[in-house]
Formats: sequence, structure tokens, C-alpha cells
Amino acid sequence: MADTERKVVRWEKRTVAVEEIVQVEGELSFGSEIAPIEQVVATNFYVKDLAVEADEGGARIRGRVLPEILVKTLLDEESPATTPYSVAPMTEGLAFERWFDLPALPANAHVTAKCTVYKSFAERELHHSVKVQVELLTSVMINETQEREVITDVHPVTTTDINVARDVFRTEENLGNYTAETSIQATLDLPYLKSPIARVLWAQAFPSQVRWEVDNGHVRIEGALVVNATYVTSDDQGAEGLPDMAEWGRGSSAAPLHWQVDLDIPKTASSVQLWPTIRCEDIHVENNSNESIRFQAAIKVEMNPTIRWEGDAVVDLASVDTLLDLKKQTIRVDDVIADQISTVNLEKILEMPVGKPDIGRIVGYRISVPRVKGDCIPGKVLVEGNTGLQVIYAASDEERFPGLYTASWEGSSSVEWGETIELAAVDEGMKVDLSGKLQDAIVEVADGKKVRFVQEVNIRCHAVDPRDITIINDWALVPQDIAEGRPSMIFYLTQPGDSYWTIARRYQTTMEALARGNHLALDEPLPMGKRLLIPKSVK
Repeated sequence: MADTERKVVRWEKRTVAVEEIVQVEGELSFGSEIAPIEQVVATNFYVKDLAVEADEGGARIRGRVLPEILVKTLLDEESPATTPYSVAPMTEGLAFERWFDLPALPANAHVTAKCTVYKSFAERELHHSVKVQVELLTSVMINETQEREVITDVHPVTTTDINVARDVFRTEENLGNYTAETSIQATLDLPYLKSPIARVLWAQAFPSQVRWEVDNGHVRIEGALVVNATYVTSDDQGAEGLPDMAEWGRGSSAAPLHWQVDLDIPKTASSVQLWPTIRCEDIHVENNSNESIRFQAAIKVEMNPTIRWEGDAVVDLASVDTLLDLKKQTIRVDDVIADQISTVNLEKILEMPVGKPDIGRIVGYRISVPRVKGDCIPGKVLVEGNTGLQVIYAASDEERFPGLYTASWEGSSSVEWGETIELAAVDEGMKVDLSGKLQDAIVEVADGKKVRFVQEVNIRCHAVDPRDITIINDWALVPQDIAEGRPSMIFYLTQPGDSYWTIARRYQTTMEALARGNHLALDEPLPMGKRLLIPKSVK
């Protein structure tokens, strides 16, 4: 006989079933809450309340697109403002719904979705309404939980000599979805040499310097924020001037923008893999004085931690003096080769779009989440990416071109870049899942016709080698002299729940002998209600 070591291994197989652009359009009305709109200067859209409902034949995706819109208004004599720029009041946004056809879902599968703003456009419709068109890059994923019991080793405890063949088996078990939230409040003093504040128009923020640590089931994630605020300046007499931008979160100004969240996750060990998604939402800014602003925002963290298991799986057994019956199964696995996070620094000099006035001062910008894809070659991953950028600026010749303008590099005109990441374990033909997150950015004027765009991007390379592995689910010793005393003709009528394995164990034969003696194939289902001849000999 022999002792058998077993382990239940779980992993999640994720397949991107659909990736499409979803068009969301409509009209946003603001009523008398705002002065008559003359021009839409800039926009910022984000997705909220995303929900997925899987049904027979597909999935329904619902959500809302929330807008932040900077407009130029028509001022009247009674208006306290003397600069015609303001942010339109927040609305409930635009609801969207889309049905996606999907293949039949396995019983242990669930559907998830991700939506990011790919491109947006807005223009004045009437004096108190704006026409909006937003393109959402939508990915629908099928997540199938796999579970197998594998034999990891066999130890003979008798004189029986068994040769064991093993293969390396690597998987990642998904520990579930975890979320956490914290808030950050700070009074931010204007950087040196910046003009005083009359009123703040809007602000953007993104996480930076993100890091995390895992300790005995406890996860701590922390970082800072980079904040840029567009505001109307004030002169010495308090009169409103031209808009400008102030930025915080770099160097000595980073300290008040620190944030931290803590989570407890069962089963968490030092081998846990994290790739948290961090969003800065519900941003609120207001004047604290003409030299500072009050900033408030919610930091929302979402993650799906995984634990990697790597061990040997028994794939074959053999014995010289004993007959073995082996129950085998071939499964498709994504053999996890590498999971690495790399930081790349990218710099681009961007030509101003055709027809736009030369740029003088940047008074605001918005950066979209980098999109990345890539291929494996021996020892390296070739990464291709693109990042969306929208810049609000004042023209260099403000007398000829007064007011604010927007230059956009979005959608098919996004900023394209490439990078090579060293990853020794990968080889050609392997599959690599890539995702990118902005860690830091600098947007500044290069000259009147160009913008310098520097971005620091964290890229996760999750490389797998899809392959078939044949594992042994179970095995048995079969006495070779069992035929002695057995009647020459034994028949068995198959019943529901029977298998080649259970019948072979009952009559101490092998599955191969059972199939061969009845002209059946082991890779085909066992017919129910069939009269089987139990073989007299297993040779």
C-alpha cells in the first residue's frame, strides 16, 4: 500500500468576453442655477453606480455618467463676478444601460464589468443646457472559479516499489473583493509666487506614491494625492482677474495630503498579490482665504487579492511488480509564470492640435487612466500604451485670443507610448495581462506650440503559460491474481452515478480492462443501463 498526499487547489479563470465602446449622450439642463452659458470650456466625466446583471444569454450593464463642466457665462450688471467662468452645478448625470450577448455561463461563473471614459464632447445647446456625448470603453469579463483535488505525492508503505512522476502546478486563488474608504481634509496654501484667489472653479486629484504592506492577515495601503485646482485670480483691490492653476502634492507640499486605509483579509500571507484600484471621488474645494483653499475628498480603495500556490502534482505512477489503475483528468490551466509591478517614466512633447491658439499658461488639466497591452518575447514584455490628456489654457496672445481654450489628446488621438520591461521568466507565446495606473504626472508648456507631458506609470505584468496538464485524481493497486476463483462470466448493469472508476474498484479490475472488454472508450461517457461484462483477467 501507499500513503497519498492530496490538496484542493482553487483558482479563477478570467476571460474578457466583450470589449466595446458604449455611446452615452443626452442633454443636461441647469435652469436658472447658472448664468446663461456662452461656451463650454472643459469637461470631466466619471462613471458611478456601475452594476452588472447576468441573465440567460448575456449580461446587462447599468450605470451613470456624472459630469463636471467648466463654462463661460454671459455676465449681467447685477452679477458679483467679473470673470465669466464658473462650474455648472452638479446634476444626476446621464443614466446608461447596455445588453451584451455572452456565451453560456458555467454554473460556477460570475460576470464583472469595467467602464472607463475613452472620449467626451460637450457643447452649449441652449443658454441653460449642454449637449453631451461620452464614449465609454466597456469590458465584460467572465470569471469562472475552478477547483480540483490533486495528488501531490505518493509514499509506499509496503515493499511495493512505485515510481512517481510529477509536474509543477502553479495557480492563484482569488480571495474575494474587498473595499475600504477614507476621507482627507486639508488646508492648502498657495504655492510661492501664485496670484491670490478670488474663487475656486474646480479641482482634480489623483493618488500618488501608493504603497502597501501585508502582515499576518492585515493589509495597509497608503499614499499621497496630487491636486491641481483651477481658480479665478484676484488683484490687490479684490477684483477678479484671469484664471490660473495651483498644484499641490509634490515635494514639501505632500505632507498634508497623506492618506491611509487598513483592511483585514482572511488567509492573507506574505505571498498575497495586491493590485489595488484607488479612486479620488466627491472632491470639494472652496476658498479659505485669498492665499489658501480648503480641500476635501473621499479615497476609495477596491482590490481582489490573490494567493499563489506552487507545488508538484502527480501526473503518472508506475510499478514493476504491481498493477496500478490510474484515474486521470486533463485540465487547462494558466500556469502563472510571473507577476511583477514595474514603474516606467515617460516623457512626450505634444504638438498643439491644429487650429488652436498658441499656449501661454496652463490653468488646468485632466489625465485618463493609461490603457496598456503587450506581447512576450524571450526575457521581455513589449508594452504599448496610450493615455488621454485634456489641457485648459490661456493663449500666449491674450489680447487676440482672450479667455480659456482646451486642447485634447483623447480617444484615437491619445498620447501613445511604448516601453520594454525586463521579465526573465517569460518567453514567446506566453500570455501577459497588463494594467497600468498613473503614479505621477507633470504637464507644462514647452513652448507656444508644444506641451511637455511627463507621466510615471505603474505597470503590472501578469504572465501565464496556458497549457494542458494531465493529473491523477485517484489510483488503486489491482491484484494480478484476482481472476482465480472468479466466474468466467460476470455481468453488471450500469446505474446512475456509476463510472468506470467505481465499477473497476468494486470488481478489483482496471478501467482500461473494463473498457476494452466491452468495446468502449474511456474518453466517452459511460452509458447508463448498459450490460457490462466484467473481465476475468486484467492483463
